[in-house]
Amino acid sequence: MKKILIYEYFTGGGIINEELCSTSLLSEAKIIVNSVIDEYCKSQEYQVCYFLDSRLELDNLGQSIVVKNSKKLFDIKLLKTFDLILPILPEQDMKLYSYCKFLTEQNIKTLISTPGTIKVLSDKFEFSSFCLEQLIGNQISWLIQFTLTSILLFGPARHFFIKGGAALFRFTPDMNSLVALGTGAAWSYSTIATFLPMILTDEV
Repeated sequence: MKKILIYEYFTGGGIINEELCSTSLLSEAKIIVNSVIDEYCKSQEYQVCYFLDSRLELDNLGQSIVVKNSKKLFDIKLLKTFDLILPILPEQDMKLYSYCKFLTEQNIKTLISTPGTIKVLSDKFEFSSFCLEQLIGNQISWLIQFTLTSILLFGPARHFFIKGGAALFRFTPDMNSLVALGTGAAWSYSTIATFLPMILTDEV
């Protein structure tokens, strides 16, 4: 029989040094952790334990490990008594990544993705960039963005350049002129960065 330790952030002591979070968030966390614990307890293959904030009570089939101090969550001797650790933590502020990285560095097995995968997925911008790079490559991505931007700028938005340019030549610039100058400068710089990046210095 394998021993599993479940650590849900909000009910398991992740906020032991803070005030308890909102009722709705805490209720949701309790539902999640109770459901996970009960599902594992239905199997005869697992012995389930879970961290429990000393200020809370949970109603499930598992065995609680009461947390009165956050040090308990990083007690290597305790953690290594389990075959597997299942961390359920927020991705925000890299909480999930940091804890999984800690477990991995201590050679403690987990029921979750690798820290590297979690790090990429936790940063949505980094994840989208990673997907683009893997699927079509950065250069093709830039060309697609350049094409779409150019179509938009010189198609539906061309009236800004027509009206704004005319106002500039009359020495009576208006908001159309401001938009035309701003977007035109940004487009020009991006065009150079896309097709002639070698002429730009690091200081630009």
